[in-house]
Amino acid sequence: MQRRALILAAALLAPIGVCFSDEVLTQSSARLPDPEVAAWARQVRAAVQRNLKLPLDLAGNPRADVELHLASDGTIQESRLVRSSSVESWDSAVLDAVRKTERLPKASNGTIPTHSVVLAFFPKAP
Repeated sequence: MQRRALILAAALLAPIGVCFSDEVLTQSSARLPDPEVAAWARQVRAAVQRNLKLPLDLAGNPRADVELHLASDGTIQESRLVRSSSVESWDSAVLDAVRKTERLPKASNGTIPTHSVVLAFFPKAP
């Protein structure tokens, strides 16, 4: 599955970027206007970021990508590391944050805009 980053101004303000697959971008934009997708992405980022604990030994700005499969209520049914940062402590922290989140918030229209999302994690703003 090819992935394309959805660049959000807000993504630059926090250590978690949000990436969507091309297929998801098409489906999401059909259901929600772009500002609503961006708002949902900010909510997702905030929900996961609350549970993210930075490892003490972390150096640099490694990127780890996690793919999530969601139920219609936002429950995270499955998560997997699709791009390792090559820093085991960062990869573990990212996966722990996703597990602790358990459920992603719904968009302002009460739906989950996509059932598959890739989150790109950076310890510092990209």
